[in-house]
Amino acid sequence: MTAVKSAGVTGLAPPAWWRLLVWLVLPLVGAGLGWAVRPVARWAVDLDWLPLPGPVGLVASLPQQATIALVALGVLAGLALAGVVQYEELGGTVADGEVVLRRKGAEQRFARAEVGAVFAERGRVVLLGTDTRELADHEYTFKGRVAAAFRAHGYPWTEGDPHRDEFRRWVPGLPDLPAGADPLFAAREAVLKSQRDAAELRAELSRLGVVVRDRDGRQYWRRIPPAG
Repeated sequence: MTAVKSAGVTGLAPPAWWRLLVWLVLPLVGAGLGWAVRPVARWAVDLDWLPLPGPVGLVASLPQQATIALVALGVLAGLALAGVVQYEELGGTVADGEVVLRRKGAEQRFARAEVGAVFAERGRVVLLGTDTRELADHEYTFKGRVAAAFRAHGYPWTEGDPHRDEFRRWVPGLPDLPAGADPLFAAREAVLKSQRDAAELRAELSRLGVVVRDRDGRQYWRRIPPAG
């Protein structure tokens, strides 16, 4: 799948057919679920093993006219979900001199001279700086589109992390880590176990000269080579 290129700039946003599909299908699914609520509730209300007979009985007792309202609510829910999907998608542009990444309402800009490598790994696109520091790490849906955009403008795209063999699993007390890294790794481990966002701690480790990768709930790391 090729990316959309215009006037020396290539777009990273999902193709138009995908956006149209999302904005059509999800509201239709919501409408269908809204229409089915009353019939399903009327069928389920007589089941002996029903865990919540009160709320189900309330829905089953709604008048026929309530179906229109339920369908409308389903459509609104589908539209809201479509908005979330679009908000989560990676967008932006790639040009010969600059990369602009947009996701979740935030924007990142990197000059071409800053980018040392771009690669895809485990459903994510990653930009590394010329010193191998991680510049950006985002989920994506259309790998072929993202790869084509960077290749079209001469960026060094690779299939997988070119530094993958340098990573080691973190355990407390490793002698090669910079001072202050161990507490940050320990804090990230607690964050990962509770499924919260660890991006802030990843950035702190990057400032200490450490690049982090998470694999199967474990943390792996490598040092950023010294300048020169």
